[in-house]
Amino acid sequence: MLALLADSTNAERPGFTATEQTVAEGVRSLFARAKNRRIIVATFASNIYRIQQIIDLAIEYGRKVAVNGRSFQIKRGETVQVPAYVAEVLEQSMAQDNATANLIERESSAYAAEAKARNI
Repeated sequence: MLALLADSTNAERPGFTATEQTVAEGVRSLFARAKNRRIIVATFASNIYRIQQIIDLAIEYGRKVAVNGRSFQIKRGETVQVPAYVAEVLEQSMAQDNATANLIERESSAYAAEAKARNI
């Protein structure tokens, strides 16, 4: 072998990475402890197992899932078949994105009006 090149997240850090089982237990614990609080999870789009884990736990705990990120976008005009529960999650995500955008617009308008009234 002439050369072996490899790349891994946090490869420059000493020590070991937790096993997927350890991570899964931690994520499940997070869902169990976060009763009425929002949970925000960041992961690589390529980690399909982790995304599936989050969706499964969200369903189990009666949570909604909002998905965001360029890697999750589907090109216009492409036909994609997904399970019904995934389609529901995507629809909820779009509705949540729209609700958030509307909230930001309302709050921005209110802030601008208040700033104008105070001559700020």
